[in-house]
Amino acid sequence: MKGGKFSIAAAVCAAAVCLFTADAARAVIVPFTETFDSSSGWTSDGNAFYGTFYSFAGASEGDSPILFRATGSNSPSGDAFAGDWITADVATFSFDVYTTADTPLTFFARFATAANFPGVVIEDTTEVAAGTWTTITMDIDPSNPNLTVEGPPSFYDAAFGNIGNVQIGVVVDADVIGDTVVFGIDNVSLTAAPEPASMAALGLGVLAMARRRRRAA
Repeated sequence: MKGGKFSIAAAVCAAAVCLFTADAARAVIVPFTETFDSSSGWTSDGNAFYGTFYSFAGASEGDSPILFRATGSNSPSGDAFAGDWITADVATFSFDVYTTADTPLTFFARFATAANFPGVVIEDTTEVAAGTWTTITMDIDPSNPNLTVEGPPSFYDAAFGNIGNVQIGVVVDADVIGDTVVFGIDNVSLTAAPEPASMAALGLGVLAMARRRRRAA
């Protein structure tokens, strides 16, 4: 992406349109992947992925429009993304994205409560080229350098402890201004942090493999 000043957190806070609006009391499902093999409450025609056209007419470089959303009354993905991500040990949020833009673009996600505030924005630096499905993976961790809390640090726990809204958008590059671009999204996923027992088992497996290699040498 070319240089330019922008504040995704401020822009999205002003625009604030929900991707997921759900009863935050419902438990988040981890691991989970939305493959859009049916409508899943995201779209009416049940495509194998969720797609949209977006016109950048009148846009400015650095703008941050929301591309993908769902209506809470439709229970998108069965509200699998709604709830307490901290208690559920959510480690990553990922999605596959597609674009027809003539220039590589970067994407972001915003996570917030059902009231849409407080929120947290993660700006990904992966440049997505045209015509290629690209996986974006975001670490759900307060130490993530690409993460911005919309307010004091305590808002991180306030947002991820009661997720109701998730928004996915794109950062406008100067080269797409005036264009109409197709975007697609698929395999929206949550993964959990490994349990301590799993990590211990993995460590034992590595040690056993090392011993076998030494004996074979």
